[in-house]
Amino acid sequence: MPENSNSGIIRKIVLSAALGSIVVILTLSGFGFVPWLAGASLTILHIPVILAAVLQGYTSALIVGAVFGISSLIMAAIRPAPGSFDFLFVNPLISILPRLVFAFLAALIYKAMSKINDKFSVPFTAFVSSLIHTVLVLGILYIILFFAPMPENVEIAGEIQGIGESFLGRIHSLYISTLVNSGGTAALPLTVIGLSILSNGIPEAVLAAIIVSLVTFAYRGIEGKTRKSLLAEIEEKKEN
Repeated sequence: MPENSNSGIIRKIVLSAALGSIVVILTLSGFGFVPWLAGASLTILHIPVILAAVLQGYTSALIVGAVFGISSLIMAAIRPAPGSFDFLFVNPLISILPRLVFAFLAALIYKAMSKINDKFSVPFTAFVSSLIHTVLVLGILYIILFFAPMPENVEIAGEIQGIGESFLGRIHSLYISTLVNSGGTAALPLTVIGLSILSNGIPEAVLAAIIVSLVTFAYRGIEGKTRKSLLAEIEEKKEN
């Protein structure tokens, strides 16, 4: 196998491990959330997955996406946050599957977009894939609430009533409260998902676009300088 192929594989492994480690650290430390308006918070836990998709492609994205999902599952099992959705994330169909789909789609979007407009492919991929992540997670939660038998629906709604501003914001907390008090006569509607996308999803997508663009620009700049240095060193050895 050529030397450059070996170095490429090693670089992909190292970067995947580094980004996966960042996900674990952000998950365990609680630093994966940025304070937002009205007491809400924006998640940045998915950003390393987008970076893996942009910088290394499908394989790296799926690896980091799997780490993201497994970390969520473990945290939900051993240290669930009071008044949160964590108790639902012990199910791998909720914690892992959406993150793998999101990782694959992020790599797919970047690959397609880079052929159309390379200049805007990075921020576009980060913005769109971040929204996809939000829709996937909230969509699965909606399906669970919608298809659960009504007594279970009420119980689940009661569990997540306390989530409030920390995830869905005050409007959504009020709706969930209404759902519980009404005896669970209606499932969590699509309008709540729409409002969640507006209040959290879009700001998270903008934040992801900014961070991913800056990190990608810096990484490629360093990578370019490193390659030039290596080429210069090789040429110098050939001359000698």
